[in-house]
Amino acid sequence: MVEISMSGSGEGLGWATDRGYSTANHFRLFLHSAAYVLLHALTEIGLAGTSWMNAQFNTLQHRILKVAGKVCELNTLVRFHLPSSFPLKNLYDTILCNLAKAGP
Repeated sequence: MVEISMSGSGEGLGWATDRGYSTANHFRLFLHSAAYVLLHALTEIGLAGTSWMNAQFNTLQHRILKVAGKVCELNTLVRFHLPSSFPLKNLYDTILCNLAKAGP
């Protein structure tokens, strides 16, 4: 029988347990949680009524979010310039319309 301690201290394992390490992990966990919430909202609201609404998160990341384009930052808005041959243009239009209808 093997006994495993779940104390989380990391003592004896050579893990860094100082405050900086813990703070960095908490911030990383916060960012991952925020990304999950945003992707869930994209799925529930933005992709409603499309064939993509039941897609898995990794499919959405690779097919919808990872897109080559040019980003221009202006004072009051961010403008995305996509290629003229972008195959998901209609889907992006649908997502933006659905998100605009949902409001802030």
